[in-house]
Amino acid sequence: MKRFWRSAAALLLALAGALTMAGTANAVIADCEPGSGYSAQGVCSLTVDATPVCTGSGTPQLEYVATAQGTTASAMTLTWVNPTGPDVVQTGLPLTGSVAWPSGSWADGSVEVVFDVNPTAVVTVAHPSGAACVTGVSQVLSATGSDTMPLVAGSAALVGLGLAVVLVARRRRSDAPV
Repeated sequence: MKRFWRSAAALLLALAGALTMAGTANAVIADCEPGSGYSAQGVCSLTVDATPVCTGSGTPQLEYVATAQGTTASAMTLTWVNPTGPDVVQTGLPLTGSVAWPSGSWADGSVEVVFDVNPTAVVTVAHPSGAACVTGVSQVLSATGSDTMPLVAGSAALVGLGLAVVLVARRRRSDAPV
């Protein structure tokens, strides 16, 4: 029973941590120029709610809702900022959706994600945790093309035969007159 309560507490802590890791960002630009795709009047802003999740199949994803005010744009660019190499850029994304978490060890911790609709919002999100949620690791064992069952069966037969020979020899020695 103690193990159950510990597991339940760990699960609740993990869920609470995942919920608090969801980031919200708000970016506001100062001028709304008609040539920039924004209306001539009003507020130009981009608000993003981003939540890292682990799907039922164990795939880490980022679910997001981007709300742009002052524009009719229906697509955006999402950039995963890689501090040690080239960024991962995804273009033409809808303003609401989910994307697969990029693979690579740089993406296993907290990652800065840039949402760009003009203006831009930046959110820092943490890789979804859990043993079932892994990046870049196949959930299926690879087939090696090896069929070892005949070797195992043959080895077991040889061990059995050797044991039988030893037992027969021992019995003959104990039955022999002295």
